[in-house]
Amino acid sequence: MHHLYAHRGLPHTFLRNPPGIMEILASADALRFLQGMWDVVQAELPEPDRVASLGLGIEVFSIEADAHAAVVTMPTPKREFEAFFVGLVARLEGDEAFARVFSLVLTSPPGADPEAAMLEWNAKGQHEFVEQRADVDPGAFVDAIEKVLGNSGAG
Repeated sequence: MHHLYAHRGLPHTFLRNPPGIMEILASADALRFLQGMWDVVQAELPEPDRVASLGLGIEVFSIEADAHAAVVTMPTPKREFEAFFVGLVARLEGDEAFARVFSLVLTSPPGADPEAAMLEWNAKGQHEFVEQRADVDPGAFVDAIEKVLGNSGAG
């Protein structure tokens, strides 16, 4: 469930319609929208694979000129490669418009001092490692996203 939502559902939905999804995520209906997506994904799974959405949250950050990052906080990861956060990032206007999706995933057994890596996802559900080690903190995650955007010229 965790993997399907963070690594398939959110990236696919966002990258199909960045302006519409970013508008929803910046609104008072953001958490209701995310919970609804959770329920839809979960309904497709057998009972043993279902997970409570406890901890699901959203925070929107302004980054660079005219770009925004909606950071979705996921329920606490219980297995390797489950996500702590998913960052949906876009600049929707101008010559340098873009939309990208990042996640911060658990790369060690769960515990008191988890290790995490940052991935970037595309609409086909494929990913690449962006940073092998990253801090598990929403602000640090946004800082890492800004660094990647600055290095790639998309941001």
